[in-house]
Amino acid sequence: MKKKKSFKKTINKKKVVNKLPPRLKITKNGIETLPPVDTKAPRFDSKKYVRIAENEPQEKFRELGERVAKKELKWVYYAVDNNVGMHYYLILNTKK
Repeated sequence: MKKKKSFKKTINKKKVVNKLPPRLKITKNGIETLPPVDTKAPRFDSKKYVRIAENEPQEKFRELGERVAKKELKWVYYAVDNNVGMHYYLILNTKK
């Protein structure tokens, strides 16, 4: 004789802990508020960064590639502005 399958859900007997808002932390002394997180992207400063659009001509990418090889620039990050990809390069201080 086959056993009948039970479709009842079993309930865990573990203690349920209410979820706290994301900026709160439980410590030994109670609940502590964490400092806010700075989520802003770095501002574009033309003195510190060079940016180039993804759809720029190949010649501009070659120029930047040569400058990277000479260690004048360093690729920092890629961002999207209004559906156009932008490459950001940091201008390194070169001593002459």
